[in-house]
Amino acid sequence: MKKKNNKQQSLKTFEDVNEVLLNIAALQVNADKKENEMNGKILDLKKQFEPGIKELNDEILFFEDQLTRFCKINKKEFAYSRSRDLTYGKIGIRTGKPSLKLTCKKITWDNVKEKFKTLYKNSYINTETSLNKIKILADAEKGLLTQKELNETGCKVIQAESSFYQINWDKIKLENAK
Repeated sequence: MKKKNNKQQSLKTFEDVNEVLLNIAALQVNADKKENEMNGKILDLKKQFEPGIKELNDEILFFEDQLTRFCKINKKEFAYSRSRDLTYGKIGIRTGKPSLKLTCKKITWDNVKEKFKTLYKNSYINTETSLNKIKILADAEKGLLTQKELNETGCKVIQAESSFYQINWDKIKLENAK
């Protein structure tokens, strides 16, 4: 394979074109070989490190599960303050946004929409005749809709909670420095 000068030479004949096509093919084959060799080395490295990484990630999941269970068991500790700062981080319970859920699998959102339409006319129905869940949640929060009234329509208000943790990396660096 000949290397051409850096100056652009125009192709004059089909033989020149054919030679360039051969050069491109040879370069592509070499590039593919090097890329395959690189990918093989990457796979070997992945195989070498993945078991250790998986083991560490499994341990992290185990500890995260312990933190979640601790927060659930000690939920009353987070009644006043939703989180607690500790030496090496912070734990707590986050309260999610209120959302509407169906009370049973037999009921669909279309059924709920029709019930709200029958009981409350269009006050909870959007103009495109979809259920205005935001307004329902707001009125339920204000006490304008009771849980009994919501149950009659086939839905209920729930508010999920999830635990969290946050590592104080600066504090850990200071402890390791001593």
